[in-house]
Amino acid sequence: MTVNPLSNSNKEEPFNPWHFVWISILASEILTALLNTLQSFIWFGHFSPHLVMIGAIDGLFVPLIIAPVIIFFIRRTDELQRINGQLQTEITNRQHAEQALAQTENHLRTLINAITESEFLIDAEGKFLIANETTAFRLGKSTEELKGKCLYDYIPSEVAGLSVKKTNEVIHTGMPAYFEDHRSGRYFDNSVYPIRDPQGNITTLAILEKDITERKRADEERERLILDHLNAITRINKLNGLLPICSSCKKIRDDEGYWTQLEAYISEHSDTTFTHSLCPECAAKTYAELDAMRKERNNREDSS
Repeated sequence: MTVNPLSNSNKEEPFNPWHFVWISILASEILTALLNTLQSFIWFGHFSPHLVMIGAIDGLFVPLIIAPVIIFFIRRTDELQRINGQLQTEITNRQHAEQALAQTENHLRTLINAITESEFLIDAEGKFLIANETTAFRLGKSTEELKGKCLYDYIPSEVAGLSVKKTNEVIHTGMPAYFEDHRSGRYFDNSVYPIRDPQGNITTLAILEKDITERKRADEERERLILDHLNAITRINKLNGLLPICSSCKKIRDDEGYWTQLEAYISEHSDTTFTHSLCPECAAKTYAELDAMRKERNNREDSS
């Protein structure tokens, strides 16, 4: 690598205030010697070494008295400039940090608002630090209105008590907790996660609430269908096996030994309801008997 020999010569040397003292003393001595020499010729008509010596002493003391004052102000000015430069650097760094923090907060808010379920951060006392739009909508507030407010003021007391119990459990154990709650006709599945500060203390809790109402209703409907199916199977099993039935009147003997009409027995042991009618064969037989009875009655009336 080539070194530029002029690079050091162009470097600005720091100002040494004592150079100013020596230069001012030298200039004062020379000027005083010239003036006092001129004055000695004017007063005495010849050179006076005593007058030159007195002037030299005066020229020495004046810079020695004034120079420290000037040096103090010069150094004070340099110190103030240095402090001002540090302050400007700190202000610039803080502005950059605030911009980075604002950008990070914006990214975080965008991330939590992308989730369609309730997600929010609370402190150990239950106060909102940040909440997404779904949380605000479900609580009937805006995200800005929720900031600094207590979560437990917006939910039923029994749910608030369960939430306090679970959040305290997370703070003491350091492990996530999960629980379900029911409010305003809806079911929610809650997940509580601990967030530690740089010292390792749990000061913030992240909570995710999922609306599981539809899943709950589907589970209840499935359980109802299963129960209905089991009841149907039970009723069907009651009609299985051998049934004692009268070969003449078709009555059925139950388990207690009583004879019951076929229709009554089946209706009692199932959901079947009977309606009565005549099949074609029975209808023809019945109508023939009715015609015979009507003809016999007409014949008796004619003979009388």
